[in-house]
Amino acid sequence: MKQGISYEVTNNTPIFKCSFCKNCTSMEGTNMLGIKRGCCFYFPKYSLVDIKNIIKFKKDFLFNLITKKNVIIHDYFIEVKGTFDKTAYNNFWENHTEDDLLKYGDFDTSLFFKKCFFITPKGCSIDFRLRPHQCNLYLCRKLSKSSKYLRKNYSRERKDYFAYCNYIDITLSQYLKDNLLTLKNNFKQSVNFLEKIKIDNFFFSKLENISYNL
Repeated sequence: MKQGISYEVTNNTPIFKCSFCKNCTSMEGTNMLGIKRGCCFYFPKYSLVDIKNIIKFKKDFLFNLITKKNVIIHDYFIEVKGTFDKTAYNNFWENHTEDDLLKYGDFDTSLFFKKCFFITPKGCSIDFRLRPHQCNLYLCRKLSKSSKYLRKNYSRERKDYFAYCNYIDITLSQYLKDNLLTLKNNFKQSVNFLEKIKIDNFFFSKLENISYNL
């Protein structure tokens, strides 16, 4: 089946868009939960640069997010717990022989029983500008093997953006420390403070769209 991947950027927030993500057949897309959730097994972690980008788009989202019972506010990031069906996972291991499991190699099969808090039967429930950057720039194994251009250019862009995020995170956390602020103890004040801080945007590359057959 012919599919495609493209690269889009809006207000310092990039995304790799795969046209058939919800019906993914890669190892990461395997799940035993009865829902087509693609690779959305990840439990989102919002770094300071993610929070900074979200403030520019939809600040109220952050204040609504922290009211959820599954959300943990740390000093300099926000963690959103998803679900893990431990009973189904244990049954999976009990009902399969070692030979049955060889096809998964060293892949962490517990991910087959996890799903993101934001996932729905129709896909992700939030705009990509409200997601952590790891979610938007994920490249599964199958995609990575499908195109030399993708492996070289998309992977390099992701690596460079991650390095940028790490640098900005260190800078923003130091600003907060210098002002005796943490997300955990002073959430509203910290968000308002971050809103006023100016940061340099990432210098994004222009990547070609890719069509491929999987």
